[in-house]
Amino acid sequence: MELNELKQTWQQYDSRLEQTRDLNMRIMREMKLDKTRSFLNRHIVARLVEAAFGLLMVIVLLSFASLHLERTHYVVAAAIPALFMLVGIGAALRDIAMIRKMDFAEPVAALQKQILRIRMRMLQNLRLTLLSLPFYPAYIILFFGFAGIDIYAIGNPGWWYTQIVLAVLLVPFVIWLQGRLKPESLHHRWVKFMLDGVGLKRLSEAGEQLNELVKFETEMGDPS
Repeated sequence: MELNELKQTWQQYDSRLEQTRDLNMRIMREMKLDKTRSFLNRHIVARLVEAAFGLLMVIVLLSFASLHLERTHYVVAAAIPALFMLVGIGAALRDIAMIRKMDFAEPVAALQKQILRIRMRMLQNLRLTLLSLPFYPAYIILFFGFAGIDIYAIGNPGWWYTQIVLAVLLVPFVIWLQGRLKPESLHHRWVKFMLDGVGLKRLSEAGEQLNELVKFETEMGDPS
C-alpha cells in the first residue's frame, strides 16, 4: 500500500473516530439534560403542591379570622401564619417561573448558574420561614381556636407570660440559626438535612447531572 493510500485510510479512520466522539457527546448531553429536566419537573410539581396547600391554608385562616372579627387575638393569630404563607406562595411561584424560563439549548455553565440561583433562593426562603418560630404562641391560639376553645381568654396569665418569654428567647436562637444557613455551610449535615426537607435535594440532583456532563465533555476535550 502506497503512502498516499495509507494517509487516506488514516484520515478515514480519524473522521470516523471524530463522528463517533461527537455522537457519544450528543447522546451523553441528551441523557444528562433529560435527567436534569426530570429533577426540575419534580421540583415544579412539589412547589405547585406547596403553593396550592399554602393558598388553601390562607383561605382557611382568613375565613376563621372573618368569623371572629370581634376577637382581636384570633385575627392577629390567623394573620401571622397567613402572611408567612403568602410570602412562601410567592417564592414558590417565582421558582417555578425561573425553571420554566430555562433554555436547555444554552451552554451547561449557564444552566448551572440558573440552578444555583434557584438553590440560593431556597436557602433564603428557609431563612424567612425560620422567622415564624418566635410567633409560635399564635399557632397555639389557632390550634385551640379551631377546636372551639379560646385558650387566650381562659388560659392562666402566668402560663402566657411564660410563652411570651420563650418566644422572646427564640429570637436570638433564630438569629444564630440564620447566621449558620449560608451557602458556605451547605456541606454541614444538619444544614443539608433542613434544606433537603424544603426541596433542595431535587435541585442538587439536577445540578449534579450537569456537573457530570461538564466532566464528561471536559474529558472528551469539548467543554461547553
